[in-house]
This record gives sequence, C-alpha cells and structure tokens, in this order.
Amino acid sequence: MNAGKKKKGDDYYPLRWKFADFFENIIILYRTKAAIGIALLGALLVILGLLILGWNPLSSDDVANDDTPEAQVEHDRDDRGDPENLANPQAAEIDPTTVTRPVADAQQLQFTTSGNVIELGPNVMRLVGGQPSDEAADRALAIALEQFPNREVFDAQILSNRFSESDEIIIRLVEPTLFVDGTAELNPAFLSLFGDVMGVVFSNGNFNVEVTGHDNDQQLSAARAQAAGDQLVALGVSQSSVISTGLGNSQPIDTFTSRIDFIIREG
Repeated sequence: MNAGKKKKGDDYYPLRWKFADFFENIIILYRTKAAIGIALLGALLVILGLLILGWNPLSSDDVANDDTPEAQVEHDRDDRGDPENLANPQAAEIDPTTVTRPVADAQQLQFTTSGNVIELGPNVMRLVGGQPSDEAADRALAIALEQFPNREVFDAQILSNRFSESDEIIIRLVEPTLFVDGTAELNPAFLSLFGDVMGVVFSNGNFNVEVTGHDNDQQLSAARAQAAGDQLVALGVSQSSVISTGLGNSQPIDTFTSRIDFIIREG
C-alpha cells in the first residue's frame, strides 16, 4: 500500500533547512564586511542629507552658509559693513530682501526724493529715498532703525550719483485714510503716527519742521498740511518750530497719492 511513497530516512535534509544553513554561513563568514558596508551606507546617507540641506564641504566661510538674518545682511552687502556698527542692533534683524538696492533708472530719478526718506506706517517703515552710494543708504538705514526701533523695515532706497547726501530726515505719511475722505480732518486711528514724528523731532535737539501737504487739490493740500502741523503743536512741539505749506501736485511721487511730508532739519 505504501510502495509508491518514498520513505524518509535518517539522512533526510529538507530543502528549507539547506537554505537556512546557507544564509547562516554567510552571516557568520561575512558579518564584519556586512557591518562595514552598513556603516558606510549610513554615512553616505547622512552626507547626502547634509548636502540637500545646503552644507558646502568645500567652503570654510561659516557666514556664507549661515542663513541667519545677520549673516544674510552682511553677505548681501558684499562686506560693505558689519550690521553691528549701525546705530541700532536691530539692523541685524532686517529681512534680507531689504539690503539689495538697485541703481536708479530714469523714471525713478524723476520721482524719487533725495536723502533720508521714511514712509511711516503704524507697524512698518519703508525707506524710499535716493542715495549717492550704499554707504549713504546704510547711514539712512541706521537713522531709521534708531528712530523707530520697533517697526519692521523695508529698504527700498535707490542709488545714483545724481543724489546728494542730506542731514534732513523726511518722514512721509502716505496712509490713504490718514484723513477723512475729501477733508482735512485727521483719522483718529492714525494719531499715534504724529506722536512718533514728535519723538523724532525732540530727539534731534535744535530743530525745525516743515510740514508739506501734497494732493491734486491745492487748497486741500494746504489744509491738510496745516492740520498735521497743528497736531504736532498739540503734542508739544513749539509753534515757532513748525511751518506748514500746501504744495498741491507740484512734487509728485511715482504713483501720485495724497501725502504729508515732515521735513526735519537742524535749526
């Protein structure tokens, strides 16, 4: 009855055991080499990961590979100066995009005010003056950071040797709702800006302030300049130190908008 079935003897060795013995022998004989191979593979994966994250093994310059704002500022300025030498240490916290200054084109030359011009908002300030060099623009940046240390900075200054350096500080208010529409009535939401301007005036010692109103409507520009000047006087600036003038649309900026400029000069 069992004649057709092969009998398993004492020397029977299943195929699966042979496979198990084969791999066991490989592990025993080559475990050192396998460990070295695994270690090398791990090191290679670590190096690849560092390269993907931006590590440059050929560079010895730590600043070039440092993505902190301070390093970005110094690198983008092509070593023109250390941000720590500026008047305020917050220079090291400027967004890197603020330190790339273009050379002015013809249209920018036409519509850019020369000197230290700060467009002031409640939480930000934008430097928009024309400067003769990066060094002069750096000084303007230092002035802005010193006067308004708690605002986010956007450096939109442009460069041309047609511009001259100036000791004046021009604070420009271009907020479209600074005044009630069509009137010279100040919007209470922006009265704090006048307190900030007053702080700059007082910090500059012997001073005077020219308040200029700009609008397509000449009479409205004059009325708004007067209202802005009166607000400074109400906050404590001497009446004799403030001159208010309406300039209509005689000094347009690129996209002309109604604005108030405070030109702060030493007396």
